[in-house]
Amino acid sequence: MWKFSDNYLFNDEQSLKEIKVLCEAGKQITKIDARSMYEMLVWPIKARRNSFNSVHASHSLIAPGYGIHHTVQDRVNKMVNKDLSLEFMMTSSSIHLSNALNATYFPFKEPNGFSDYYFANVMGTMLNFYKNCNARSDSFFY
Repeated sequence: MWKFSDNYLFNDEQSLKEIKVLCEAGKQITKIDARSMYEMLVWPIKARRNSFNSVHASHSLIAPGYGIHHTVQDRVNKMVNKDLSLEFMMTSSSIHLSNALNATYFPFKEPNGFSDYYFANVMGTMLNFYKNCNARSDSFFY
């Protein structure tokens, strides 16, 4: 997570000032709430600050408290008209861990039909975006 914040394209004072303006303009085009857009764009920076809580708590089980799911779950909940907060929180640690290790996460499927594929896909896509959203990444611009 710290690596995301250090390398993140918008991790400088000037960019942070302009993100709010960008979100307000983007709201008109995308019809996405400006606050939600802002939360998605500043997540690596906020997560880094919040991650210090786990250092003080001395364990990694607090990771879901500052995970990427917080930035996407409200929007997804509104889209499906269902509260999926528990599902996002329960899968968050595994997704963050595999992403941090550059490992592949294989979603599971329970005999009763539940699968974490959707949650893993949403969070993994966002984490990969933040990981690759930096000035040195040619793939970000193409």
